[in-house]
Amino acid sequence: MVYNTENYEIQEQIAPGQVTQGVIIDIKDGKIKDFVDDTSKFKDPDQTCINLTAECQYDAQKYTDSKLFTYIDNEDKMKVPAKSNLGKYKKYYGKMPQTGDQVQMKTNSDGYFKIVFE
Repeated sequence: MVYNTENYEIQEQIAPGQVTQGVIIDIKDGKIKDFVDDTSKFKDPDQTCINLTAECQYDAQKYTDSKLFTYIDNEDKMKVPAKSNLGKYKKYYGKMPQTGDQVQMKTNSDGYFKIVFE
């Protein structure tokens, strides 16, 4: 495909609130600073987390979303605060996330698909 100013169409935004099934395609373990360029919004950029990526298909197009889920590394056992995103994910899906898991994805007010976990 070549950029063409004579032959194009504007793709309409997907309406907010559209829900579809997605799948977790990748989970990377690390620290917030490993996944985020601007860490100024975070209290502790060295906080351990996973970066979860999910993918869905809607109207014959693929969409992806990535989300950070923090946890506390306690040497022998990972601690997950109930009110954290990972705690909310566990409560919503009944298990901790794993690659291949089916998840719900829903469009936000801007028409982007986001992983549902609360």
